[in-house]
Amino acid sequence: MEHSAAILMAAGHRLVPLLQPIGPWQLLGVSPHGLVLLAVVEDFRALGVLYGARPGWPHFTRRILDRYPSGADWPEVLAL
Repeated sequence: MEHSAAILMAAGHRLVPLLQPIGPWQLLGVSPHGLVLLAVVEDFRALGVLYGARPGWPHFTRRILDRYPSGADWPEVLAL
């Protein structure tokens, strides 16, 4: 989680502390370009309906999944 948070901040997003996850989403980043919801997952193949867009979310919300292969410094990224 710390690696993903650092990447979001390096990309210019301000992290918004969450008291609890928003569904499967663990990190929320805000920038002048919009919102980013991010989740760290073990396997992209286990994707389900939980990662879909929710009614009422702003149209400029980006949904990103990060998966860290064993020993990797950078995630494999899947943008939804």
